[in-house]
This record gives sequence, C-alpha cells and structure tokens, in this order.
Amino acid sequence: MDYDIEIARMKETLGLCLHSQQRLAEAQTSSSESIAMLARINVSMGQSMERMHVTMAQLEAMSAKTTERLAEVEQFKRESEQRWKHIDLTIAEIGDKLNGLIGYMDGQARKQQ
Repeated sequence: MDYDIEIARMKETLGLCLHSQQRLAEAQTSSSESIAMLARINVSMGQSMERMHVTMAQLEAMSAKTTERLAEVEQFKRESEQRWKHIDLTIAEIGDKLNGLIGYMDGQARKQQ
C-alpha cells in the first residue's frame, strides 16, 4: 500500500470536512443574523402597531368631539331659525301697526281740512 496516496486522500477528505464545517458555520451565522434581523423587525412592527393603536384612539376621541360639536351646531341652528322666525313675525306686526297708524293719522289730517 502506498501511504503517500492514502495520506493525500485523507488530507483531501479532511479539507472537504473543514470546508463543510466552514460552510455550516457561515450558514449558522447567517441564520443567527437572520433571526436577529427578524427580532428587530418584530420589535419595530410592535412599536408601529402601538403607535397606530394610540393614533386610532386619538382619532376616535377627535371623532367623538367632532360629532358632539356638530350636534351643538345643529341645535344652535334650530334655535337661531326659531329666533329669526319670531323676529320676522315681530317686524311684520310692527309694520302692520305702523301702516295702521299712518292710515289713522292720514284720516285725522283729512278731517281737519
């Protein structure tokens, strides 16, 4: 048996084993980096979700305030319309009374002539 050939084969086999081990270590490192990256992404998504939750709560509060304010505006509008109707009626009554007074005064002035 030729020991040099066997030693060369063993060296080649050891080299292949070493190369495989290196690739396995690289894959594990890459996998660890991927896991770390996924963990960072997960934390970031969690923070984003929390911010969205807070924003949604703020929007809901703003919507409730807006709805309440719109109801107040509608109530004020109804009350204003009622006031204007009352004012219009009062002005019409004053106009009628003035017309009557003018007519009366005109009649009195004719009687004196």
